[in-house]
Amino acid sequence: HEILAALFLKTMGEWGRRLGARVAHGPEYAAFCQAYAETLKQDTLLIALMHHAHQNFDHGLPDETYQETLSSFQRLLEKQADIFCDVLSVDNETASQMVWAFYTAALGAGHFMSPAKKLASLPKELGQFRDALSFDTLFLNIVAQIKRSPEGRFS
Repeated sequence: HEILAALFLKTMGEWGRRLGARVAHGPEYAAFCQAYAETLKQDTLLIALMHHAHQNFDHGLPDETYQETLSSFQRLLEKQADIFCDVLSVDNETASQMVWAFYTAALGAGHFMSPAKKLASLPKELGQFRDALSFDTLFLNIVAQIKRSPEGRFS
């Protein structure tokens, strides 16, 4: 677990840097969401490491390592919140909430990362339904629900 915790933090840090570089020019919200998803998928281990961290670090790490890992993870998410603040022009509290919402959306949609689909002759409607069960479609549908209110706030 300690090796996986170190790999998780390293991979999350690298991904955060990729995301920051990719959205540095302030894309619109939909493009930001797309960039988030695309950069997340660039490292094939990241989603699996996120799931492992969520399921195992509370129980599998020695106390001192757990505290260090949690502290480092918190700093990584704070850096992500800075990206959200800058790119989406939101306050710190909103950015923090959005980071958690996006992270949670990625965890959920991550269950549909399977690259290979069963080749079968399906009726058109079932084929479309099956194709919609993908990380990209699910993640983007989830984060699209986080919208800017008329007052300019995200909800």
